[in-house]
Amino acid sequence: MAPNEFPPSRDADSPGAADEIGSARAARDPGRSGSLGLGPAGGIGAWLGRLASDEAASTRAQLAWMQRQAAEEGTFAGVLADLAERGRPVALHLHNGRRHRGALTGLGRDFVVLVTGEGREVLVHLDSVTSVRTVPGEPTTIGDRPVHSDASWHDALAVLGEQRERVVLSGPEPGAVLAGEVRAVGVDVMTLRLDGGGGTAYVRLASVSDVSVDESG
Repeated sequence: MAPNEFPPSRDADSPGAADEIGSARAARDPGRSGSLGLGPAGGIGAWLGRLASDEAASTRAQLAWMQRQAAEEGTFAGVLADLAERGRPVALHLHNGRRHRGALTGLGRDFVVLVTGEGREVLVHLDSVTSVRTVPGEPTTIGDRPVHSDASWHDALAVLGEQRERVVLSGPEPGAVLAGEVRAVGVDVMTLRLDGGGGTAYVRLASVSDVSVDESG
């Protein structure tokens, strides 16, 4: 072809014209190749599939972040509140080696209430608890809920004194167990009339780890 000459024009309906037009458009804008830029191997179904996959991945990432945030805000009191709400059996393990099995029924500011399988009520100071264990197969909990209670350990023991309950209490040391009737509860002392004519014990409230209420008393 001589300089300054132009190729002969081709009718758009002529054979090969559509291919040339499409190639020219693709060269100018590669993203327009195929339907919605999907390419010949794509299609609407594949496009929607990729969108759904991206959305699912984003949702999983968001859920994982929320779970990490909740776990970082978990507290032991929150775990106990969750377990009490379920009403399922648990085992409380204490520093002094004692263990109580039953269902959690109440949570105070610094103590928890458990009812054993025999129906005995046990009050346990939270500072005395090393762990709480659930039965196998129980779903986990992270305890991220806020827990507020005005009832204190002293308040609970004072109620036992008002009702002259017979109790079995233990201290921080293994084997330090006393049994008798609660006669009074002061600011920081409990007066206990010991069983079997053993006289009276004056017990520092701060030393009491757990109190089991004897329903036969």
